[in-house]
Amino acid sequence: MRVALVGPYPEPGQPITGGVERVIDTLLPELRKHVEVTLVVPGAKHDHESENHGSRTIYLRRGRGPGVLRYWNVDAARLHRVVSAIGADLVHLHGLAGLGWRISTPRILTVHGIAERDLVASGYGKPWSAMTRRALATLMRRVEVSSRGHIGNVIVISPYVNEVLPDITALNQFSVPNPIDPAFCLPTLPSPVARSRRILSVGRISRRKNTLGILQFIAGVMSDDPSVTISFCGEPIDRDYFNTCQEFVEANGLAGRVEFVGTLSTPDLIPLLDTSALLIQDSLQETAPVAVAEAQARGVPVLAPNTFGLKYMIEPGLDGFFLPGGRDDNVGVVHRALAHEWDRQKIAAIARRRYGVGNIAERTVDIYREVVAASTAGANARAPRESAGGGRSQ
Repeated sequence: MRVALVGPYPEPGQPITGGVERVIDTLLPELRKHVEVTLVVPGAKHDHESENHGSRTIYLRRGRGPGVLRYWNVDAARLHRVVSAIGADLVHLHGLAGLGWRISTPRILTVHGIAERDLVASGYGKPWSAMTRRALATLMRRVEVSSRGHIGNVIVISPYVNEVLPDITALNQFSVPNPIDPAFCLPTLPSPVARSRRILSVGRISRRKNTLGILQFIAGVMSDDPSVTISFCGEPIDRDYFNTCQEFVEANGLAGRVEFVGTLSTPDLIPLLDTSALLIQDSLQETAPVAVAEAQARGVPVLAPNTFGLKYMIEPGLDGFFLPGGRDDNVGVVHRALAHEWDRQKIAAIARRRYGVGNIAERTVDIYREVVAASTAGANARAPRESAGGGRSQ
């Protein structure tokens, strides 16, 4: 079976910076064990080809203009041409349905985020007013709903997706969580460094990830406990927003206790997780963040709001606590979590069973076969029947 895997992926020499990129990078080598995979990356800086994990990778130059306006027309048309040239038996889209609405090949979509909500929650891009973002979000919602209907098959990574996208209830659904890199499932080695009172936040420095909001209540924790530090792992999206975060650190005398480390590779992130106390994820919109699953697979409890897809990833007292939302209440929960006796081995064991890529890849390939078989059966049912004499029936 030939599969076109479509979604965001870093260009050669660039690091992985987002959760969907990480999911694709994790799935790609495992899927290759079962099917022939070509990775297609729309929205690249220019057209070129490369190879990743032994799979041909085709980068498609993005069209001109804002992504919200181009991805479902110019970019979608280019993707259609490439998929036709590849001769794929199935197209697996990760992220935006609008990229695949023109394709007639059997398709399946993994819904990684709620695109229109992500657009509003991000808030960066100063040329766009809040009103403009809402208008574009409305357009995006319509494009995505229509495109999902054309595709017909969806992989649901969290029950939250069904809560906010009622249109997918009429589609053919498969429930499969995001996988994590096998490295996060390796045994945790005894560390010469004691687990510190370091807190981690993993994700792009941005309004949607609420980096400043995390800083504001962690400052309260730090004022009570001089041993607490926090490291933010991720690149800034909006330079002005990042500057505001840095100004807050300086104004509150937190320099040296707050660290912005940028994007880390998996080999660099794992030891940081293994010597940290907690992960905090206080985003304004999330579906099923890979960073939460990775942290839990290393035995790190997670603090996050009891909302979005996050509410399905945490069992309070077992592998984390929910953040109430108010600054003082959040401060109290962080102190409680730092004092709690966590069974880190149990946290890791549960997460590794749930998010291990081997079983998820095998399940995904089974879904591919089911979708192709259903498409073939449907095509045969629609085809004109042959008469006994060999001519078409009238």
